[in-house]
Order: sequence, then structure tokens, then C-alpha cells
Amino acid sequence: MRFAIIELLRGFAAIWVFCCHYQFSEVFQSTFPSLHTVLKAGHLGVPMFFVLSGFCIAASAVGSQRKHLSVWNFFERRFKRIYPPYWLSIFIIVCIPFAMEVLSCFKTGFFVFPTPAYLEFNFQDWIKLFTLTQVFAFLPGFPSLPQKFVSINGVYWSLAIEVQFYLAIGIALWMKRIYPLCLGLTIVSIPFTFFPASFSTGLFLPYWPQFALGVFLFFLFDKGLIPSRMLPSRTLPILWFFALAATFLAFYWIAVKLPMSHVAFAAWFAIFLLLVESVESRFVSKVLMSETPAIRIMSAVLMGLGAMSYSLYLLHNKLQYLSIQVVRQLLSTNSILLDVSVILLTCAMCYLFYLFCERPFISARPASVTTSDTAKTSP
Repeated sequence: MRFAIIELLRGFAAIWVFCCHYQFSEVFQSTFPSLHTVLKAGHLGVPMFFVLSGFCIAASAVGSQRKHLSVWNFFERRFKRIYPPYWLSIFIIVCIPFAMEVLSCFKTGFFVFPTPAYLEFNFQDWIKLFTLTQVFAFLPGFPSLPQKFVSINGVYWSLAIEVQFYLAIGIALWMKRIYPLCLGLTIVSIPFTFFPASFSTGLFLPYWPQFALGVFLFFLFDKGLIPSRMLPSRTLPILWFFALAATFLAFYWIAVKLPMSHVAFAAWFAIFLLLVESVESRFVSKVLMSETPAIRIMSAVLMGLGAMSYSLYLLHNKLQYLSIQVVRQLLSTNSILLDVSVILLTCAMCYLFYLFCERPFISARPASVTTSDTAKTSP
């Protein structure tokens, strides 16, 4: 069962999160105010990742169960998929302030030793960072989870939540009760979503409903309870129309700055995935396999963006400052061209990281996402 659209959506989510963290120029903000509002709502890319992760990890766990693979095999693959690139990203991020100062030295003629916050880390701080247990640190005032990692890279918080998701699914796989345990966890987790303070504890339960939506979506796929199998083919274009209408409504809602919770957006996204499944085969044949060179090149770029989404998520928040320092030497600081150039250069550097630091840990990765053991998880 192949679901290539997931790859594109993963790439979109990563770029959206990137745009949320990027400070666009004043000329961009004044020229495209509504677009800027939507782009700065990129924090909603995180629930997209959680839903996609639930879908792919459920697929991996069910696949492991049917192949009679051990739970340790499941944990080993998840560990290799997440931690080595994560550790390498820490090394890159530690080096960035020094790289930026070296570049500045070429212009100013003298080197100023940088003093990033992580230089004050003790051994215990580094252990908590490398194990992602920093997410449980207690800080006064109930700070958000990104603040617990802000001294190194705020986006790491979601990885700590993801690891807990994997642990829960691994236990369910060990008990051979994947779907029942996920249902039980969902029932237990729902009350946590009504208490804002619970979102800063570092425990995965407040975020579980978003992940569970992806698990439930895979359950529907797994049991064949999807539109393309249950409805007449003549009704499928109507579903596609509703998917497009719902997408327009969701982003219009965001553009006019109406409140949108992460759980609500995750629910919309899960429904959207269920509806667009009906046009999956047409999407592959008309877009990915198009005979038009421009369309094939564009689709290849988008699929590549989806493939490197984990690397982009890990590094964009810090590499963008290195990109800004380079691009500002050539372009005006207040121009749309600078914005585009910074985003492209950051993506290019993230792609290099993907090739050399992430891809080696992906075994037998297919060209598009599959609901199998090789399916890629989100950050």
C-alpha cells in the first residue's frame, strides 16, 4: 500500500515550521500580509507531523507484528532512525556560532570568541540533551517545552515527545495489543488536553490525541475502510472537492487570525488525508509519472523536500542565521529576494545533512512513503 502524498505533506509541514521561525522582511510582510499570517502559523506543522508519525509508526508496528519481528527490532530501527541524525545535528548546531564568527572575521579582521548558552552546560545537562530527557526538566512559571531546549535548539522538544510515542507503540507491540492499547491511551489522554499546564510537563499524554488520529487513520487503511474501496468511483471526485474546500476554509480561518487549536488542526488534517486517498493513484500517474518535464522536476523537488524533512526540521532554526549572514553580503536586508535566497540556501545545507548524516541510517528507503516497515517517521 503506497501513499505518496504523505511525502509531499511532510515536506510542506517542515517548510511551514521553518517559515514560522523565520523573520520575513518588512517588504514581504507589507506586500503579502495574508500569506505572511499563514506562514507564521507554521506551528501547526507540528500536529501534521504527529498525525503522519502516528500513521507511519502504526504501519511499522503492524508490519513488524505480521512479520513476527521482535519488539527489540522495532526499537532498534526507531533508535537508528531518530538518534544518530539528532546527535549529529547537535554537533552542527554547536559549530554554527563559531562558523558565523569566522565569516565575520573575514569582514572585520578580528575574531570575537562567541559565548552561546550551551557553553555553560555541565555534564548532566549534556546527558539530558543527548537523551532528550531535558523535556522533563522543571522550570518555574510553566514554560513551554521549546523553552526547555531553547539554549541549544527549541525544536528538539517534539523529538522528545515522539520518542515517548515510540515507546508506547513498542509496548503495545510487545503486548500484541496495538490497537486496543492505543485506544486506551487515547481515552486516558483526552482529559490532559483540557489542562494547559500539562503541555509543559514533558509527558506525551497531552499530545497523544494528535498522534492517535494518525494511528486511527492507518487502522482504517489497514481494514480497507477507505473511500476508494467503500464508495462508487463516481462519488470520489466529490470527496476531492470537499477536501479542497476544507483546505481553503482551514487556511482562510488561519489567514483571518481566528483561533485554531493543534488538536482541531490535527483532526482536520487526518480527515483531509482520508479524503485525498481517493485520488492517490491519479496523483501518482498524473504528477509523479508525468511526461511533462517541468511537472516531473517540480514533483521530484517536492518529494525530495519530503524525504529530507527530518533534517530540515532539525537544523532550519539555527542554520537560517548562517544563511542570513551569507546572503546579506549580496542582497538588501529588506527584500523578498533575500527571504527566498535564505530559505533556499538553508534548504540546500539541510539537504547535504540529509545525504551524509540522515540517509545512511535509513535502510532500503523507497521513493515514496509506504505503510510498511520502511516508512519514515516525523521529527
